[in-house]
Amino acid sequence: MRKVILVDDEPFIVEGLKAMIPWESYGFEIVATFENGRKAFEYLKRNSVALVFADIKMPEMTGLELLEKVRSELKLDTHFVLLSGYSDFAYAQQALRSKCTDYILKPTQKIEVLEILERVAKEIGCNPSEEEALERVIQIESENKPEFNQFRENPCKRNAVLSEIEQEMRNHYMDNITLKALGQKYYMNSTYLGQLFQKQFGKSFKDYLNEIRLSKACDLLLTTDEKIFSIAFDVGYKDADYFIEKFIATYGCTPTTYRKQRR
Repeated sequence: MRKVILVDDEPFIVEGLKAMIPWESYGFEIVATFENGRKAFEYLKRNSVALVFADIKMPEMTGLELLEKVRSELKLDTHFVLLSGYSDFAYAQQALRSKCTDYILKPTQKIEVLEILERVAKEIGCNPSEEEALERVIQIESENKPEFNQFRENPCKRNAVLSEIEQEMRNHYMDNITLKALGQKYYMNSTYLGQLFQKQFGKSFKDYLNEIRLSKACDLLLTTDEKIFSIAFDVGYKDADYFIEKFIATYGCTPTTYRKQRR
């Protein structure tokens, strides 16, 4: 999971962001929250995160000051999203000069935050440090689990297991199926399994599972009169809003429109 911190002196903004956004569904987790930039800066001196959401105006240290200190003193390229209660071109210019990822107005819109998360996830990608960590994982697993080493060195067995995993996804797409659980079942580290899956099928485990779920949702939209939230739950989505957003991104229309147009 990519680590995120929220920095805002208004508690309801912080709680709203935590509750409104399905962070884990996008590969992110909130690891800390702060009411001012000074406390956030102290945390960032000791901890690495992928993304910071910070209010542009706060007591003790503003979001802009936090961004500038992180860039100039810590020399970090952490992704920053600055929140503002009003539009101010001068602030936006200053934020851009400090390589701010995005600048959004309050009240924050869910779809706007989700678009930022998708963009940041793509930009981060897999960096050298992650690849080194993966190599260490492989080495440790190989030393401690003979079956892992046998799996790694046997392409036929590896392909058979990946095919079995794909079939399991198709049979149990409605369940809370995860790489971690599959890794435990097949005696593999989930990070390594995710890399193998991406290489074999040309897309991430999460994207592949979403495709299966959305395809099943299309079948239900055309063959039943179930309500949208019920179909979302039936195919494995616990958040109906997230289901609708993924559906629109894939098919270019809402589930309701899809049903009306194709019946």
